Amino acid sequence: MINYNSKDLISIPYSRLRKLEIKQLTYQVIDVVEKYNPQELQIKPIFDLLVAQKPNIVGLKVQYAKHPLTGKLKVCVQNAQCI
Repeated sequence: MINYNSKDLISIPYSRLRKLEIKQLTYQVIDVVEKYNPQELQIKPIFDLLVAQKPNIVGLKVQYAKHPLTGKLKVCVQNAQCI
């Protein structure tokens, strides 16, 4: 169990996050840090870099469409059933 009251940093495995989760996590981090003074937390330079990437983060979205290989896969499955 993680004790969220401790002052330890929590490691997040970014490779296991989905694209939409990264966007949400980034906005939550920005919101939390803005509530406090990044200068006093001594993270202002890094925080400024994160905020500067906000326009790029907005572009993270998932295209909800069929995969381009779906048609070819369907043909291959149909051919396999005919054999």
